[in-house]
Amino acid sequence: MTIGIDASRAFRGKKTGTEWYSYHVIQEIVRQNQSDLIVLYVDRKVTSEEIGFDIPQSVKIKYLGWPIRRLWTQGRLSLEMLIHSPDVLFVPSHAIPLIHPKKTVTTIHDVGFLQYPESYSQKDLRYLQWSTQYAVENASSLITVSEFSKRELISHYRASQQKIHVIHLGYDEDIYHPYPQDEILPVQKKYHLHTPYLLCIARLESRKNIPFFIDVFDVMKENGYAGEFVLIGQEGYDAKKILNRIKASPFASSIHYLGWIEEKEKATLLSGADCLVFPSLYEGFGLPLLEAQGCGIPVITSNTTSLPEVGGDGALYCNPTVISEWVEKFQNIMADADLKDSMRQKGFENIKRFSWQETAAQTLKIIVMNLYA
Repeated sequence: MTIGIDASRAFRGKKTGTEWYSYHVIQEIVRQNQSDLIVLYVDRKVTSEEIGFDIPQSVKIKYLGWPIRRLWTQGRLSLEMLIHSPDVLFVPSHAIPLIHPKKTVTTIHDVGFLQYPESYSQKDLRYLQWSTQYAVENASSLITVSEFSKRELISHYRASQQKIHVIHLGYDEDIYHPYPQDEILPVQKKYHLHTPYLLCIARLESRKNIPFFIDVFDVMKENGYAGEFVLIGQEGYDAKKILNRIKASPFASSIHYLGWIEEKEKATLLSGADCLVFPSLYEGFGLPLLEAQGCGIPVITSNTTSLPEVGGDGALYCNPTVISEWVEKFQNIMADADLKDSMRQKGFENIKRFSWQETAAQTLKIIVMNLYA
């Protein structure tokens, strides 16, 4: 059997959610299945350092050159499927090629672009709308990352319930664990941070609800919180208005936007934070919740979409439009050492439900099932 996998996102330098998903799932599929030929299709030449894990003889990395920056999937990958089609194709992000094997499996993480179109350019929005519809109609199986996203696909696209398989994401336990002070302090110093601080990991875009949390932070500061607010994440399409809201805060000097940073630095800063705040309005999964729980800090997040499904008992939940709820939950954590320790222990218990090894094993099961269906 030949399994083809679109690995174009897996080996990028500045990875975020979908890229890390692609990377970890491919790494584990390669490790777990060395009996079949696996072909990893990439859109640029990658080095062994960029790959970051051993490639066995059963795996072939195939560079598919393409003269333009866009439409690699619909152009070059389609051409490859026409000439050298694998027995089954797996695409870790929703856009499957126009020409594809009958047995094609893809992961649709969420359909947040339907609720928050302002976070995308018109060109990107049209492509997301078309490619998601095409994947729902033409993939032989759909994977999604939460029961919430499954309901969204059924509601918005009338996707067949039998066609959708929910497979939760994992987290990198080798990186996301508690770090000692002697490792935390140098990273805090590098970014000119002072303790205490709250931390948020989110792309700067509308659905992440960052301006609302700046309002929350302003109230916290007015109520006497001596700490800072640290924001980690890449700029989205509509980031400018969020950055302007940060500048407009009377406590702007206590707000630090770091942009994208390396995973270990992110985990180290999490370990030193009072808590993770994650006020998102819409999430297909919410990976930062697991990363924070792995680092042993409390999590305060929205009570919407997939977040209660992911955070379980290891998080506190608030209405993402009610400032007083967030202020109260945070004050409770800071005033009650027993509550803080309880949240830490519940977080450790919750993350036992998630691993990249299990995510890949279930994904591989769906891929093989398609071949023999």
